[in-house]
Parts: sequence; structure tokens; C-alpha cells
Amino acid sequence: MTSKRHVNATLLDNNKLSGSIPSALGLLNTLEVLRFDNNAQLTGPVPTNLNNLTRLTELHLANCNLTGPLPDLTGMNELMYMNNNSFSSSLFE
Repeated sequence: MTSKRHVNATLLDNNKLSGSIPSALGLLNTLEVLRFDNNAQLTGPVPTNLNNLTRLTELHLANCNLTGPLPDLTGMNELMYMNNNSFSSSLFE
């Protein structure tokens, strides 16, 4: 018997993570909640393929050191927490 497994939430907040957000997360098309907030050593841009996560209802990226332009996240109209970063663009440009 084969069972399908789906990742609904990735909760990695407050874990002292360093490096960048892996672009492979954009392949988790069943993801509804993504939390990386409060990881001050997390750097780099937000992967552009996160806009593929059409089921995402919560995106928490606050209090990291993320930089660069934001990907097009206009399809996501629920909860986004992205304050205290150094983005070079706005969600509403």
C-alpha cells in the first residue's frame, strides 16, 4: 500500500539558522504555512519560486537579514510577516 505524504507546514522560526532560504521549498506545492522568522543569520534573497506555493496562507520572514528584491507574491493575500529585513523592493510596487 502506498500512501501520499504532503508537507503542510514548515516551522523553522527561532532556530538560529544561517545561510539562505532553499529554493527547493518552492517545490512543496501543498505547503500552507512557512515560518523562518527570528533567524537573524538568515541572509540573501527570498527565492523567486515561492510564488509557486499557491496554497500558502502564512509566510513569516520577519526579523531575519534577508535582502534583494521580493518575488512576485501577489497571489498570496493572507498573512505575511516580513518586517525588519533589508529588501530592495516592496510587495506593492
